[in-house]
Amino acid sequence: MAYPSLADYAGRMARIRKPPPVPVPPDEPHHFAHLAAWRDFAGLTQEQVANTFLVSDVTIHRWETGKAPVTVENLFKLAEIYGAEQVGELTFAPTHRHLAEDAKKALNLISNLPESDRKQWLAIGQTLDDARRRQQ
Repeated sequence: MAYPSLADYAGRMARIRKPPPVPVPPDEPHHFAHLAAWRDFAGLTQEQVANTFLVSDVTIHRWETGKAPVTVENLFKLAEIYGAEQVGELTFAPTHRHLAEDAKKALNLISNLPESDRKQWLAIGQTLDDARRRQQ
């Protein structure tokens, strides 16, 4: 039986490996941009959170800045540590955690609408937001 050459093995491994995650550019929002705020809200340091996950505080910093992906399992654990009732709350600032449920309700409403009604629904929302901003 012939064994594959090192070059064959390296070529196969290169095809199997996933490309590294692309970090979020600085000052650009990312899906979990509020993780640091949640950590602060819970009164924890990066080091304390890192110890919970058995990782370095650099890893926690990279999660909080979008430079490293957070697994779903770790998101559930973060939600528990930070006192969030559901993982979706972590996508909002802790002071706006109630918006997670509102966003879920809005998504359920518009997901069943035809595209024209969905655009109209969004236009109504934009009009309300514009009016609110003018009043401020």
